[in-house]
Amino acid sequence: MKNKLLKSGASLLMLFMATVVIGQTIKEGVGPLSNKAQKGYMDGTIFDENGNISMLYKIKGDKKKDELFYELYSFDKDLKFLEGKSVQEPKVEMKPDRKASGLKAWVGGFSSFDVLSMKLKVFIKEENQKWDYKNQQYVTDKVISEEVVKLKTEAGRNYLGVAAYKNEENDNLMVLAFYETGDKKNPMQYVLLGIDRDGGVKERNIDATGAYSMVFCQEITEEAPGKSVGKQDFVVILAPKTGNGDATKYVYLHYDIKGTLKNKVEFTSPSPNLLVNSVDVKNGEVFMSALSTKSKDAYEEVFKDYASITNPGGGPDEESFQKDKYNRAASEEMDNLHLLKFSGNKMIFATTAPVSEFKAKKQIAAGEKSGKVYNGKKFTVQNFEVTPNNEFLVSGQITFYQMFNNRPVKSHGDIICFHFDSQGKLKAQYAVDKLYEDRASEITVMPQTFFVTADGKSAYWEIIEFKMEKDFFGNYFPHYFPRIVKIDLVKATLGEFKYPGNKKYYIYHGDGSITMYFDAKTATRTYVGIGLKDESVWVSEVTFD
Repeated sequence: MKNKLLKSGASLLMLFMATVVIGQTIKEGVGPLSNKAQKGYMDGTIFDENGNISMLYKIKGDKKKDELFYELYSFDKDLKFLEGKSVQEPKVEMKPDRKASGLKAWVGGFSSFDVLSMKLKVFIKEENQKWDYKNQQYVTDKVISEEVVKLKTEAGRNYLGVAAYKNEENDNLMVLAFYETGDKKNPMQYVLLGIDRDGGVKERNIDATGAYSMVFCQEITEEAPGKSVGKQDFVVILAPKTGNGDATKYVYLHYDIKGTLKNKVEFTSPSPNLLVNSVDVKNGEVFMSALSTKSKDAYEEVFKDYASITNPGGGPDEESFQKDKYNRAASEEMDNLHLLKFSGNKMIFATTAPVSEFKAKKQIAAGEKSGKVYNGKKFTVQNFEVTPNNEFLVSGQITFYQMFNNRPVKSHGDIICFHFDSQGKLKAQYAVDKLYEDRASEITVMPQTFFVTADGKSAYWEIIEFKMEKDFFGNYFPHYFPRIVKIDLVKATLGEFKYPGNKKYYIYHGDGSITMYFDAKTATRTYVGIGLKDESVWVSEVTFD
């Protein structure tokens, strides 16, 4: 009966949805889903040795609560729909539930006495984990307990937390914190704390002498053999407080997860109030994007100290009290955009692009009418790419907070994309408009990816547009639509956007991931999804030439 259902709609759909080729770069195929599969969900994608692609659907039984059926939908290597058929439950590796525990850290808490506090709290979190067979990994099922660890410090200090990084090798924590000294000239002493499960603390001062503000700190990763940056390093940027000498004499510190200093650079900042908002690692070198105002005042006079450690009762997205103050100050319009590059113990460059000049640098895609000029608002970076010619592409979205479902929610607005030359000078702003401007569609970030050609002359910019839909019961669910444009990196211009699926099919989204793949050998991006009414399965391949 199931096979009949699968075949019943095939002839109608395949008459007009056979493999589609657009400019010899986009290839697509569509096949019908059975009535039962439309009520189930995609449970996996299979690529076989013949180049065929299959989508496995899991379907709940009609009579028994725990009954499950599976159907497999297959396309050949040319994306011609082959068949849909019933199959047995796939054999996958299964593992039993387990209990796991580890060190965690936060600041403040839920009570009215400590919700605004930055006091460091360390605890052992015990949880029950279930085996996720689809992703072949353990996931948290239930938190069993959170036991506070009493810190054993010789000095008996009250530490205020800034950031915490987990050492996966020994389950210890490396915590960046500070304590109040009572000294008006240097009221905050930043320290690194190595903390073990018994509460043992190894304290050492951060590698900068004098009174500083915390500008930025973040874990960095580049998982590549032979690179100078390890799996668990972190970087810190400090700015001198008022009265601590030249306000532009910043400090860059690069540590490993054990708190060992790897690199230190005392550098001249392009602004006394440099607001770093992202860090990336490419080929062992560290890049940062930053913003600043035209003010000549020191960092502490314009912004607030940065602190990224979680406060579970601290407002939007569980931000710490300090991070909330920082974000409020950082939400103003800025006057300059900067790009910084560090290599070992040297700063290679720190450039400045006035926001007032962005209009002259704006480039829009062929066939589009406008595209918004960057206005100096705070943004988050979704992708950073170094081309073979050592030019730089940075893409992301403007970030802000809005009320959604009666609570403040971090949201993502205008799309931004910057192109810098090999010396870090702004070459172009690629301006595009969003397809969907409704508030619900702003609460999730749009993934963005660059695919750069080997000769470094072109890059393909992929934007996964997000549109939130609402079902009959008022529940929100996402639709993801891909679009791609070719960037001429030599001329700094955009081509015309291509829309795989033509906005009639969306990429399947399940278990927190979007179903898309990239084959570096063939330079091919594959999208797997379904029709807008969940009536059909869709696959698309884009080859970047």
